[in-house]
This record gives sequence, C-alpha cells and structure tokens, in this order.
Amino acid sequence: MKFDLDIYNHKGMSDYSILPSEENRNYIYVLSNNQTLASEVYNEIITSYNLNKHFTTDDFNEVIDHLSGDCRAEFKKSDFLLVVYNAGGCFIAQTGKTRAIQVRPDDQEIVFDSRNLVLDIYNSKARVSQLTDYKQGDLLLLCSQEDIDAKAIRRILSNPELSTQAKNDQLKQMKELANACHVLINATNVKASFSLSLLKKIRFKYVAYALLICAIAGVVAWMVTCNPLKGGDDATVVDEDTLVSVNSPHNADTTVKVVTETPTIAPKDSTKATLVAKGVKKEKKEVTEKIEETPITQVSNADSKKSVDAEKAPAVKSEPKHEAPAVPTPAPAAPAGE
Repeated sequence: MKFDLDIYNHKGMSDYSILPSEENRNYIYVLSNNQTLASEVYNEIITSYNLNKHFTTDDFNEVIDHLSGDCRAEFKKSDFLLVVYNAGGCFIAQTGKTRAIQVRPDDQEIVFDSRNLVLDIYNSKARVSQLTDYKQGDLLLLCSQEDIDAKAIRRILSNPELSTQAKNDQLKQMKELANACHVLINATNVKASFSLSLLKKIRFKYVAYALLICAIAGVVAWMVTCNPLKGGDDATVVDEDTLVSVNSPHNADTTVKVVTETPTIAPKDSTKATLVAKGVKKEKKEVTEKIEETPITQVSNADSKKSVDAEKAPAVKSEPKHEAPAVPTPAPAAPAGE
C-alpha cells in the first residue's frame, strides 16, 4: 500500500518524545517516555529497512534485538508506541500506557483500537498489528494517555463540518488530552497494491479445491464440445438392418456385419452430395440382396450328432416271428336218436 499523509502533533506538558519532531510527511512515528529508546528504534528502521516492502512482526523483533543492552532492558518497562507505514499496510507496536485509535469519518466508526490487542509472547516482543483495512480519509490518533474517551474522540473526528486542523484543536481541549502527547495522522491518499505475499494467507487446500473444480469444468466443456461418444464426421457407421445371424454346423453363432463408411461431404456441393448418397444407398441394397440369396443352413448340434451315429452303426438283420399252430375247435355233439 502507498500512503499520502498529513501530520498534526501536540506535545502537551508530558515528557514524551515524538519522532520525527517536525510535522512532515514521514512514514515512521514513535511515541515513548524513553527518548533514548525512541531514537534508537527510529534510526534503526530508517537506516536498515525499505518501507516500499512489507514491514512485519519479524522485522520489528529484529529491530528490538539490535538495540543496545540498556534499551533492550528498558523496553518492556517503557511506554512505547510505534507506527510504520509500509507496503503491507500500517504496522503498529504498542507497550505500556500508550494507545492508538483509527477512526473512519465517512462511516463514523472506530476501525481499530490498540486496547483490544493481545500480547503474543511467543512471536512478538510487543502487542502488534498490521492495519490492512485502511482507506482514504481515515484518521489515526496516537496518544500517550491510555484512559481516554474513545466515543468522544470518534464524535470529534467524524464531524464532517470540521477540517482536520479544527478536529486536532478540539482534541487539545479535551480534559484527558490537554496535558497528553498525541499525533493525529490524516491519510489523504491510499493506494492498494497487489502482492503475491497475499497468497500465503490463503490455505493450500482451498487452492487445491479451486484447481480441481477448474479441471472438472474443463473436462465437461471438452466433452460437450467434441462429443466423443457420437464420433466425428469420418466415423464408421454400422447399418443395423444388414446384420444376419447364421447357425453354423458347429453350433456357433456367426454374425455378418456389413460396414459402410459414410464419406465426408462438403456442405456447399449439394449435387455431388446427392449423387454420392444415391451411390451409397445402391451399394448397400446390392449387398443386402446378395446376403438374402445366400442359403442359410440351420443344423442343430443334436441333429448332426444323431445323423453321424446312424451312419456309423452296423445293420441288424430282422428275424422271422414264430407263431403258435392253430388249435382246431371241436364240432358240437349230435342230438340223441339220430
């Protein structure tokens, strides 16, 4: 991100140091009750870091590690507030009783309050945050006093009838800020810049899901466009009307397929297309007639086996049948007296 800033300082009656001391368009601001600590941190960042790149928590930890022994020992005991405008946003590090409040006048709301920060002792030496939700016109108040009325500050900084200078003058009149040290930063222009480092915040599995969905969509689009199931223009077409099933003597079903190739016909030459279509139809008709004239033998496996066994069996002579001789029936007896 790139910023154009207007700065309004108020030293008050406190012993806090503000760096830089001039009201200029700088990108590093330090408030601390330890002037030596503020100077070393400010000079280390100015000389060692390029703010056109990201300034991260690791960079801040390195700055603290490079401080002198006395400053490192006094760091956790001091009130300290650091603001670094960099390519990644607005980096804030805070310890002690200091406080930072970001107000968006257009929405009349508090976008950020350093009082809500939690110290992560494993990753940082202070309570830190990188403000990426930063828009043109946002006002950032850096204050040496922690106990201030945030709602009253929001009302003053959100007043559309007041200029930024008039808003700063009203802040000076507040009871909590009368003797406090504060800096009011007005972001007159904010330009967001895309960086590949943003991709690191996206989990890899979501990227994998997106790639998988794109691959499936590509396959479906290819199938719809090419339609490989129906074949292309030069595909071979099988005429189902010319399929003939023949039972061979060996009890095997034989399928005769007459395959005709559909020639590719130029759509502009309609006469040639008609002649070719007639030739194909005539050729198919002749093939069909030849198949119909061919005798189809249907012999079952059982009948063929029976005929072969009958030929190989020897002839059996028939013997004459002997009939029993007829027994003569006795004549009836004559009546008595004859």
